[in-house]
Amino acid sequence: MPVTHFIHGWYDMLFHKGRMQRQLADELQSYEDLLTEEKTGRGVAPGQARRDARLEIGARAVVEENVHRAWLGSAFDNLAQDVRFALRTLAHHPGFTAVAALVLALGIGSATALFTTVNRALLRPIPFAAPDRLVAGEKLLNGAPSGPVSAPDYYDYQTQCRSFENLAGLMNVAVPGALTGGPEPELVRAGLITWDLFRTLQVSPAAGRDFAAEDAKGHGMTRAIVSYPLALRLFGGAQRAVGRMVHGNGQAFEIVGVMPREFHFLIDADLWIVLGRDSGDARDQHNYTLIGRLKPGVTLRQAQLEVDGLSRALQQQYPRTNAGKTLQLTGLHAFMVSGVRTNLLLLMAASVLVLLIACGNVAGLLLARGQSRVPELAMRTALGAPRGRLMRQLLTESVILTLFAGALGIGVAYALQLLLLRLLPLGQVQHDGALLDGVALLFSLGASIATGLLVGVFPALRVTAMNLGQRLKTGVRSSEEAGSTRWRNGLVVLQVAVSAVLLIGSATLIHELTRLLTADPGFAPDHVLTGRIQIQPGANATLAQRSALFASVLQDVQAQPGIVRASLLNLLPIEEPFNDWEIWSANQPRPVLKDAVAPFARWVSPGYFATMRIPLLRGRDIAPADIDGRQAVIILSRTAAQRLFPGQDPLGRMVRTGWSERDYEVVGVAADTRLTALGDAPSMAFYLSAAQAGGPEMRLIVRTSGDPERMIGPLRRVLKRNDGSVIFTDPVSMESILNKSLAGSRTTVLAASVFSGVALVLTLVGLYGVLAYYVTTRRNEIAIRMALGATRGNVLGMILGRGMVMVVVGLALGAAGAYPEMSLIRGMLSGAESLNVSTCLGAALVLCGASALACLLPAWRATRGGVLDALRSE
Repeated sequence: MPVTHFIHGWYDMLFHKGRMQRQLADELQSYEDLLTEEKTGRGVAPGQARRDARLEIGARAVVEENVHRAWLGSAFDNLAQDVRFALRTLAHHPGFTAVAALVLALGIGSATALFTTVNRALLRPIPFAAPDRLVAGEKLLNGAPSGPVSAPDYYDYQTQCRSFENLAGLMNVAVPGALTGGPEPELVRAGLITWDLFRTLQVSPAAGRDFAAEDAKGHGMTRAIVSYPLALRLFGGAQRAVGRMVHGNGQAFEIVGVMPREFHFLIDADLWIVLGRDSGDARDQHNYTLIGRLKPGVTLRQAQLEVDGLSRALQQQYPRTNAGKTLQLTGLHAFMVSGVRTNLLLLMAASVLVLLIACGNVAGLLLARGQSRVPELAMRTALGAPRGRLMRQLLTESVILTLFAGALGIGVAYALQLLLLRLLPLGQVQHDGALLDGVALLFSLGASIATGLLVGVFPALRVTAMNLGQRLKTGVRSSEEAGSTRWRNGLVVLQVAVSAVLLIGSATLIHELTRLLTADPGFAPDHVLTGRIQIQPGANATLAQRSALFASVLQDVQAQPGIVRASLLNLLPIEEPFNDWEIWSANQPRPVLKDAVAPFARWVSPGYFATMRIPLLRGRDIAPADIDGRQAVIILSRTAAQRLFPGQDPLGRMVRTGWSERDYEVVGVAADTRLTALGDAPSMAFYLSAAQAGGPEMRLIVRTSGDPERMIGPLRRVLKRNDGSVIFTDPVSMESILNKSLAGSRTTVLAASVFSGVALVLTLVGLYGVLAYYVTTRRNEIAIRMALGATRGNVLGMILGRGMVMVVVGLALGAAGAYPEMSLIRGMLSGAESLNVSTCLGAALVLCGASALACLLPAWRATRGGVLDALRSE
């Protein structure tokens, strides 16, 4: 075995020092044994043979090491020389360097920002112990995702499944409410969980203790764990909060623990309340999202097979409530980022496409610049420089250029990610405060080097492939070869195609966002202000007392100047898209769950439909006389009425609901409204009288004659003057709520539009550069054409035609490439249309129009040149 193999082992030790040292020692020992055996066979004494073998190995090692060091030193010297020459070359051409670096900085910076965001949300493990063993479970109804499971089903899965170490449940919606017990009442968001959720996540409180099984006895709801920020605000510290009492929603809670400062999970909650086993929830009330930790050695597939078997058993045991119901298990990380994955992947793809366009632009510039350096490279070839040496020099220059662009791109990435973190709905994943970490900087470095090689290798190959020796001969032109021309044209076609993909995608997103913005929600959100009003604990305990107090509040509010109408509602449209209940005709048996009509349940005060301007299609509104103790009444939405009583008059019919199996008389039919999202279809709903079903907390809805936010102060004063036990919090206009619901879509559309705009500008710059260089290299030819009778129109047509041919080819490729991105867009925006002709035509017109302008300036410059001057230079 050659000694060189052993000497080179020191290099590998940089990465695998211990292992390589042992391996090198073993191989040297083997080689020494071979030499000793060989010398012993020639008659040398064994001891002397061993010493001679060691001396021979040592001498060879010294020689090989010196040779290696000399070669390595020469390589470093050559590299340093290449770097110094590249820096001087770039410094002597500041215009080219600045343009190329800025173009690449945009591409590298945007890719770095999106990679960092994707790494935070999609790639980095969630901050819990053994995150790969954590799963989430949600209900499937007839094979379709259908949200949370019921509490009784959860307890069956928990007690009978053997695949889980722990299986906890939480209500995946933070319940807002006014909390008292600190210096002043405070609006907080409460998460309702089973006692073992934090045990499942293996997260311990920073102060106090975790929930215990004893806390969930009965109905629970007597123990609470608070967030670290809330403990600081209310009590000045975590330890001070433990053991204190707070009140919310008419209940008292003892604080038993405080979560760590950085803890965040699924919902923005400041107060975690333990749910009791005997909470009274039925199998048709679906509130729990399941969070489980798999036992060691159990795979997700094995756990899914087990819960599938249990789901079938529950279907047979409870056919009315569980027919068609199963439980779907998903990795917890995938579940937490499901709402943001498509948005991030779409933007990441857009940033990569922008980087490709930037690479194409700079590659085109390097090709053109390579043509101007042909005499220099020919001279170096004549002096003995091999082709590999020239290629190394050109690649070094491109890598140095992209490293400089990468440094500028870090600033672009910082600014862009700061914007993304503020605007994008980054799912439910906990993040640290760093914007650009070491992984992001490594990505930027790697992207810069890879970009330098990508943009430099083709120009280097093309230029060094020329017969440079012929370029030194007298009379040989230095005009661009046909191969380089084709490469530059191909790069422009690629840029146009990528830009077309981005333009079509952003045009589709803009179209879908416009559709959402112009969608009729079924109510008039303008001039509507809403706020949460809550009766403090201990006051107005009965339904009749609360109803009387709310009626008094409405009377005082409606008497204020600037208030047109006022009413109450329990759950706001769009912002609170939950609380659906079964409903059926009272003269029929309760249907099984999979066949049931389950509209959203809302309870309202008299005048709600007029306040929100929801048309009443038939019958009457909720009346002041519809109070507790009178005949319970209900108003159906149009679709709910059609589903319950197809082809019949619903007025006067009696129905029952899963909310309360009492008989309700249908007194009216209202128009459908959108209660879940603006992109969804209008929702089925039924409306009950708040005086017959309301709790201590309601939403105040007021329609104003002017700016609704100007009424916040007067409303606070009148409510405080009316009754000190009423707390008014969270005032916001209805238009703000609708805008907030579209914030994620707006941001994605804005980001995609920005990327498309940058891509279009870069494409136009590339197109302009190609045509400008074409005009420069064909200056004499154009002059001869004009001398022979060609008009300016002929020259303009020739150059414009050359540019538009590249644009048309690129557009055709871009239209074909736009189909895959439509699946991403359809997944991001509900109801999004497939690729349509109008979108393609609109993007094509924009691109063609901008491209024609980019082609026009080189063409105009070509016709303005002096014919005689061009011919004299020839």
